[in-house]
Amino acid sequence: MNDSIESQIADILNTYNEDVKKIVERVGKSVAKDCVADVKARASENFKGEGNYAKGFKAKKLKEGSYVVYNATKPGLTHLLENSHVTGRGTGRYTGRPHIKPAEQKAIGEYEEKLREELNRG
Repeated sequence: MNDSIESQIADILNTYNEDVKKIVERVGKSVAKDCVADVKARASENFKGEGNYAKGFKAKKLKEGSYVVYNATKPGLTHLLENSHVTGRGTGRYTGRPHIKPAEQKAIGEYEEKLREELNRG
């Protein structure tokens, strides 16, 4: 009889584990999509003359299941535009215009909130 109860508990825990994985995946994908839209909007607003820079932001799922938001068309430009730096041959200084960090902070809060809601619902 103990084997039966242990087996039932193990099945319940495995089912719960799979349900949680699905929720984490769904929420992560949704938040990553929202973050891409947010950073694109911020980049479009701040960098109108940078061509396809804003359009280049994408989200990609990593092996471990988390998501990363990145710029596929101009990856090296993100750091320069986000942060201040010396221009040219030391002739001046560019003051960065944060557009990624605010979107990231918003996404972190959104992820935590949505994940709590989903897990409490189930």
